Amino acid sequence: MKNQTTAEPVQGTAAVNPSQKLTVEKSNAKVTPSGKIDEPTPKQVLTVQQRKAKQEELSYLCEKHEKFVESQRKLENFKFSSDGHSQRLNMRDADGNSFETSNPLIIKSVIGQITDEIKKQVVEFENQIIAFQI
Repeated sequence: MKNQTTAEPVQGTAAVNPSQKLTVEKSNAKVTPSGKIDEPTPKQVLTVQQRKAKQEELSYLCEKHEKFVESQRKLENFKFSSDGHSQRLNMRDADGNSFETSNPLIIKSVIGQITDEIKKQVVEFENQIIAFQI
């Protein structure tokens, strides 16, 4: 009778029979700081109606983005006269109150503020469009 020896697996490793195939599946699971495994939830399959609603939402974002880009182009093409009297800035509120000025420094300052805000909106809509998921 032959002496049979069996190898004891070392803690943390597994004994694998060379004749067996070992398959490993890639997982997107992440280990939390507490040591628990956080499995991602599977993506939900959208219905046709849900896809249409998402497409409409994306179209809305694209339209808003395009309006701000067009406003940005218009402001970039805004010309200030050299005499300082050819342009006027008029503002009117919902109650009919109005403000008007022809002071070129005020007009340039207001146009600069509007331009800065429009640039922020363009970037914001670009980020929303890039991050949008169907």
